Amino acid sequence: MRKTKSENEFETARDIYYTAYRELYDFENMTEEEIEAVLMEEIAADAYAGMNFFRADAEMALQLQSALPQVGENHTADQTNNGSRASPRASYAGQNARTANSTTLQQAEQMEREGRSNEEIRQETGWFRGSDGQWRFEIDDSGVRYYRNGDAQFRKDHPEYARYQELTGKMLDGTINDAEFAELRELAPTWGNEERRLQEMVNRGGARLDMLLDHPALFDAYPELRSASVRFAELDAGERGSYDPRTNTITLSNELRAGAEDTLIHEIQHAIQNAEGFAGGASVEYWMNQGYSEEEAREMYRRTGGEAEARDAASRRTLTAEERKNTPPDLGDENTVFAGDTQRALMAIGLTTSNRPFVEITDDILAGIPQKDWRKTVKDNLKSKFPSGITIGNSNIVIDKQSRKEMTFSRYSQWLAGYDPQMFADKMRATNNADEILAATRDWINEGPLHPRTDNIIDFARGKTLLRVGGNDYIADVIVATESSGTMKLYDFINLTPTSFVAKETDTAITHNPSPGGSRNTVSISNNSIRSSAKKSNPQNGKASVEVRGRSLQELRRELAAAEEEYAQANQRNDTEYDFEGQ
Repeated sequence: MRKTKSENEFETARDIYYTAYRELYDFENMTEEEIEAVLMEEIAADAYAGMNFFRADAEMALQLQSALPQVGENHTADQTNNGSRASPRASYAGQNARTANSTTLQQAEQMEREGRSNEEIRQETGWFRGSDGQWRFEIDDSGVRYYRNGDAQFRKDHPEYARYQELTGKMLDGTINDAEFAELRELAPTWGNEERRLQEMVNRGGARLDMLLDHPALFDAYPELRSASVRFAELDAGERGSYDPRTNTITLSNELRAGAEDTLIHEIQHAIQNAEGFAGGASVEYWMNQGYSEEEAREMYRRTGGEAEARDAASRRTLTAEERKNTPPDLGDENTVFAGDTQRALMAIGLTTSNRPFVEITDDILAGIPQKDWRKTVKDNLKSKFPSGITIGNSNIVIDKQSRKEMTFSRYSQWLAGYDPQMFADKMRATNNADEILAATRDWINEGPLHPRTDNIIDFARGKTLLRVGGNDYIADVIVATESSGTMKLYDFINLTPTSFVAKETDTAITHNPSPGGSRNTVSISNNSIRSSAKKSNPQNGKASVEVRGRSLQELRRELAAAEEEYAQANQRNDTEYDFEGQ
């Protein structure tokens, strides 16, 4: 055959047959001579069957029939002939997504304050709180396609390559005509080589996620996931994949090459959890290292919040848009557990009946301490309790001298000490739980400095948290500063405002392990009546009130207006340095 046909004709035929049969034969572990022998045999067999590749007047379709179920992808209802598969499903995104709708999020927050249920909020706005209490919305995955050969993005960037793949598919399914076949023979030498190059990148573990997945909605929301590494490897029996946030790498079992969509979506959800600071996943080994037997560890793994969410994201793949709207996400239950450093702090956090975390301050570090020594007591405690800072997700937040000064002697703290001694004392007590407070804080937003600064702070982040100190419930702002070096530091707790919420019943299903992963429930705000104006509070109950005896209505109005103005100024971040006896 080599003698009767040109080198170009033979190489074209070889390239096309190589593509068609690459999944049927183990070409990677064969010599060039063995590969050529196999391809020559297949070409000859097709010629004897009347499907001669080289006959210009022949019907050019190579009707491979059922002998090649792997060509393109597994034969499923949503299979196409271009090496891709449609995979309708949904992933859960958060506030850090580029496509997050801040308007509907504000609407969700307002509905939550009105006492609406998590599901009502999701139905109307698309936002809901997950098992860790953070806001989420679903990314529509209905248009996603998986390309096992690693050419998802390459097809978009190179129209001639996409045409080559289209014609190859038509050749394989028997619909190609003579003109198209001639075009295919022209394209095959160049683009067949490109196809093999991309396949080799996948085989070597050098693929990016956007090479294997065509998912515009995901990459619009999280552009950084385009460059996530994806590698196939031999994994232990039963293992399908993993995600390593340290290297931003997804590892998949070799067994999934033909259809990795479900596991990819599962691991992508873990990548989103990492990007958002959501409660993450775990492994059986993790729970065994916490002292559980293998059988117990497998059950703990199944109940881990981040794993349940990732399974749910993949399982919703068959839902239509309408079905997805009408099917609530799996938010876990009283048996849901959490793992990792963030969840280690969460174990001391309570949960409201509407799925929001709150921190209950049970240890009174001011007990028996004269009021004049409160500030020093708090600073000493912060310095000794958090010498290395607090780890939240992938971030370490330090508590340094400036942190201790702001927490105890900021303008806001001074205002509280003068106008609301009870609330000031509660704030001081709350500093003992700074780690839990940071872990429970939600709805973070970035803010620049209010005015030029003399230190090296370049940015701030502000989040919301719920506190219960004694019998007093508060909603408060947590401020974290970022320095020019990238160091993050706890700056202050401000805007303590009386509120009320109902704690969800504590889970008692697991009592033998108080370390990370011990059970906790899901989280959200119930009956949250936030006071917008500041008034002097009654130390007996922590609620706002105004002393009126002996003053006229006009005097009361003037006093209240002055107090509100002072409160508003005090609630701004304090950028002024004070001279004080500090550390």
